[in-house]
Amino acid sequence: PKSELNGRHLREFTDPETAKAGYEAFNRVYRTGFPFRDFRWEIIRKDGTKRYVEASASLMRDKKGQKIGFQGVIRDVTERKRAEVALRKSEEQFRKLVEESPLGVVLIRPDGRYEYVNPSFVDMFGYDLDEVSSGWLWFQRAFPDPEIREEIIETWKYDLEEIGVGRSIHRTFE
Repeated sequence: PKSELNGRHLREFTDPETAKAGYEAFNRVYRTGFPFRDFRWEIIRKDGTKRYVEASASLMRDKKGQKIGFQGVIRDVTERKRAEVALRKSEEQFRKLVEESPLGVVLIRPDGRYEYVNPSFVDMFGYDLDEVSSGWLWFQRAFPDPEIREEIIETWKYDLEEIGVGRSIHRTFE
């Protein structure tokens, strides 16, 4: 409650590093008069659990312009922080899966530009992303015979339309 927070120092409910950063932020506001926004820190609640908060604060002045304290807003962003951590972990797992996959993996933007090719793709075809920046360029290099290339492109388009993106179909081309 407010009655238990008034008069307490930040170091009483944060770790030493956060208390130092908080002191520096408040000191800067006090010296310059400029508010801070989106300052993030981990707090230790009365019951000992930890939460992540995001704060903004500005200097309060009396009618004579004398500095009398701070006012601000603190938002609990614990769930957002946990979601960000989970997303980073998931992205790392996905990156590892794709990087170590024995299958050639390509991420293609809607405009046909290649955004990513994994190491197995490079090993299989001998082309890295700089050499095959689009599907059209890759098809020209991988299938130099125009007739074979056209047949493969038509098959690929058919598979995309009939089977859909992200589904697997086994085809063998030389």
